[in-house]
Amino acid sequence: MQFHSRSTVGTLHKVQVGRQIEKITVEENAEKICNKRMVAYTSGVATVSDATSITDNGLRELYVDYSTRYGSSSASATTDATNFVAQNKDEKRKITVELNSEYDIESIRAGDFITVQNFDYEISSLQVVKLQYNMDKITLE
Repeated sequence: MQFHSRSTVGTLHKVQVGRQIEKITVEENAEKICNKRMVAYTSGVATVSDATSITDNGLRELYVDYSTRYGSSSASATTDATNFVAQNKDEKRKITVELNSEYDIESIRAGDFITVQNFDYEISSLQVVKLQYNMDKITLE
């Protein structure tokens, strides 16, 4: 078995609109935002909220009855509420960047980071989670 040494921190690639970038697509989805969650357990309700998200997006709350799941454990209900709000308090962004051969497209790997320069919408140090090669282009998500 061979082990290959690769840094756990991905490489940062800086690209420019009008030079290496052919196309950028930005999709923002705010449908599933939840910035206040109330989790019922047998002896009460654990409530967690995020004030910044409420200010930015309005109140979006969700009540769930997990009394059979958590019993009388307020700690489990609070942990559930905290984790759920942390994962769902902000809108989800999906950014796709198509690069041409002006950039060394073969050097980009999943896990690397991209910063787009000369663009009004801030795209800074976003991690590449998916890539697709074409003849002389690469599409990154």
